[in-house]
Amino acid sequence: MARAASEVLGAELSGSSRYSIVSSQGLHRVGNAFGPRPLAAPGISAELDAALLAGAHATITGYIGQSGGQLRVSASEQNAATGKMIAMESASGPISGGITPLLDRIAKKFGGQTRAYSTRNEQALAAFAQALELPPAESGAAYERATAADPNFGAAWVGAVRAAAARQDRASEERVLAEAKVRGAGIDELNRAYLDLDEAALKSPDLRNLRDALAHIARLTPNDANNTRALADSEMAGKHFPDAISHYQRALELQPRESGLWNSLGYAQLFNGDDSGAIKSFSEYQRLLPGQANPLDCIGDAHYRFGRFDQAENYYLQAFAKDAAFQEGADLYKAAQARRMTGDVDGATKLFDRFALPRRSPANLIDLLRAEWTYSVGDVQTARQQIAQFAERTLIPPQWRAQALAEAAMWDLIAGDRDAALRHSQNTPGLIRKIVTGETENDPHADAFRLLLTKGFAAAAPIWKTIVDESPATQAEPPVLYAWALVETGRELEAAPLVSVFPLPAMTVGSGLQALAFPRIFYLRGKVFDKQGKAAEAAKASAIFQKLSATPGRGD
Repeated sequence: MARAASEVLGAELSGSSRYSIVSSQGLHRVGNAFGPRPLAAPGISAELDAALLAGAHATITGYIGQSGGQLRVSASEQNAATGKMIAMESASGPISGGITPLLDRIAKKFGGQTRAYSTRNEQALAAFAQALELPPAESGAAYERATAADPNFGAAWVGAVRAAAARQDRASEERVLAEAKVRGAGIDELNRAYLDLDEAALKSPDLRNLRDALAHIARLTPNDANNTRALADSEMAGKHFPDAISHYQRALELQPRESGLWNSLGYAQLFNGDDSGAIKSFSEYQRLLPGQANPLDCIGDAHYRFGRFDQAENYYLQAFAKDAAFQEGADLYKAAQARRMTGDVDGATKLFDRFALPRRSPANLIDLLRAEWTYSVGDVQTARQQIAQFAERTLIPPQWRAQALAEAAMWDLIAGDRDAALRHSQNTPGLIRKIVTGETENDPHADAFRLLLTKGFAAAAPIWKTIVDESPATQAEPPVLYAWALVETGRELEAAPLVSVFPLPAMTVGSGLQALAFPRIFYLRGKVFDKQGKAAEAAKASAIFQKLSATPGRGD
């Protein structure tokens, strides 16, 4: 019953204002990196490494014994790093009374006000503990034994739903959810909230209900950093950046040394327009992980988004120097993009060559990326030759050829060569083919592109507004393309917020659609600045656009 005792005590202490509990899910996510822990593994050594990696600063460990018809539980709290004992508590009682009342008493001694565990049934608890030790996809039967023993055992119902999800057995997931819902208020409030979360996730997902369920869970577990973080992540995905920031900050109050939280907070601040706050968070991230490249990369992103391209290049190069293998050397590619944004095509291309040449191989997409690069710096004719040569290779996978032909088709269309675009798009993904053929009636997304390319800007604008509202904050093209529709209909001031910051640099090959947004963003910024009476800024933006559009054939 050792694992069961751990679950009960942790769940009960999650209701205490004294502790910020690292949940068992968080602990075992870390522990899985070391392989599953055997059911009979001794307590202290079995999970200490995982607890430390999960950010715990203290641990509670214990022993269970029985003698003369009595059950005794002892538990001690220790400093996780030093092992120094902070407190020790124990409780005993008749074996017939079970372990849960003893754990209740210990939890109250440690934490004062606690949360009652969701079962008192020893048989249900034993089956639940066994389920936790099994791979998720294999645990369903044990969870269902637990719910059969105690039909109001909320944690076991949640486990059974998630076991079905792990098996990708939607029918069982829906069945178990329905059976759990029948129990109504018999299941405790917290586990009802978890079931609401799982139900929302099942519905494709229902983002509003997901956020509502996560908010409910976070309110019930104010000292659970993992739940607060999940709520923050949900708000981030919904582009509710002020709320995301608030929840990340609360999670950091509970786990101030959790480096990933500083990273997430930084990006929430960045997308909320607070570049100084983002850099401060990323700098704390760097302080916690001084040997890693990613914090430097993040600081580079903050400078890039706000147009400080020299500083961005510097940080990307520092990240590359720290770890050239990080993200397969992508920081060198990002440095090249930062230099390109200044209009220094030669310097940017030298950096791109440093990134691309050592990686050139028939087994990767570097030559397709090179064609994209060549196009992006204005040498359109050479880019079209490069992408054609890539598509003609006999040994590349079919999906690579289709991707290259899709890009070629978009470039043809931008240049006004519809015949070539039709030829190249014959075997390309559906969106590109629809845009090229103009058969977009039943696809608003495709129609939005078609309208831009046929100069139907007034009709395109409301469609692009919807696309921007529904797109992730990290998606580069929609804000720029919506701004294009606004500028071309005389609504430059409405376009200004959309092009006031720069999309973060690309990490991979594109789809061809990015050619509509870059370097057009500089053209649009020039128009906005001109409307705002900022002549110097307008001239600078227009000059960079001209440098990156030097060769005829772009269609601008």
